[in-house]
Parts: sequence; C-alpha cells; structure tokens
Amino acid sequence: PHTREAAKIVGGTRLNRPEDIKIDPTNGDVYFALTNNSDSGDMHGSVNLIREHRGDFASLTFEFETFVVGGLRSGLSCPDNLTFGPAGTFWATTDMSASAMGRGALSAFKRNSMHRLETDQSGSVFVRHFVQAPRDAELTGPCFLPDGSGLLLSVQHPGEGSFEKDGIGFTSHWPDGGKSAPVSTVSLIVTGK
Repeated sequence: PHTREAAKIVGGTRLNRPEDIKIDPTNGDVYFALTNNSDSGDMHGSVNLIREHRGDFASLTFEFETFVVGGLRSGLSCPDNLTFGPAGTFWATTDMSASAMGRGALSAFKRNSMHRLETDQSGSVFVRHFVQAPRDAELTGPCFLPDGSGLLLSVQHPGEGSFEKDGIGFTSHWPDGGKSAPVSTVSLIVTGK
C-alpha cells in the first residue's frame, strides 16, 4: 500500500502517471503507458518500451525507448490501457478527464478513443484511430476474444460532466439515447473474423 513512498526512499525514477503495463507475447518486450503530467509540462503522455539486454529476462540492464509520444502529430493523447490483439496487433485507449477534453492543450482532442499502434518495416510507429468513446466517457479494459472475433471494451462514466457544463443537463445519453441518463456498460465490438 506504500509503493510510491518506498520508491521515493530508494530513489526510483519519477514517471508521469504510469497507468498500464503489458508484455508483448511474441518477444517479451515490455510496454507501459504514461498518461500525462501537467505539472511537468507533459500534457499528452507517451507509450514506452523496455527491452531486456540481449533478450535475457534475468538481465540487470535493459534498453528503453519512447515508443510513441502523445500529441497532435501522433493523434494520441493521454494513453491509458494497453492490450495485444490478433496477429500481435498493439492497442491503446486514452484517458482524458471530462473537465480537460477539448480545452487548452487538449483542444484538438474532443473525446477519448481506442487506437491501434502500428510499426512499419523502418520502425516508425503510426497511430490509427479505431473507435471513439461516448461524450465524457473513458474506454477501459480492452480485451480481445481468444479467437479474435470480437473486442470487449468498457465504457466508463459516460456523461461524467453532466450538470457541470453550462447547465445543459446530461452531456451523454449512452447507451439508450433519447433523454435517458448515461450508464457505464461493457460493449462487444464484433471484428468480423
């Protein structure tokens, strides 16, 4: 329960809001998401990579690189949950707070989303937008079905800003539409495999 305090005592590296960590099932590379840290000027976060020295998991050294930097150029802001999908595909969801979405440094980012992170033969990373969250919501817990035929995705706190933005009432009516109150859900996206 005191991990953060213990890390400070032993001189651990400060990071900008670590959120998720995943191990690539094809090669053992370790990826982790740093959502952001406005106090240090990092408004958009990053996805980072750790590769054990010579692929030796008992090694005491490793290589580190920033896999993708969040911001306008990449089209990704505030990465949060990570997952691997069919054929080794790599995915990230985002976590901008409802109070920050579409404002200030995040003015170009109106909603949270899920993205596919693709690497070409030269090692360049491309961010491909896949699905957008309902208003004020965050997409969490992405999990592909074992046969790759679908993706389970939680829609968390849709309409979080309801009654706080310009007195307009509900900011989302997910999932029922109309004038209904927003409700968190788990959705299944069929991939067509």
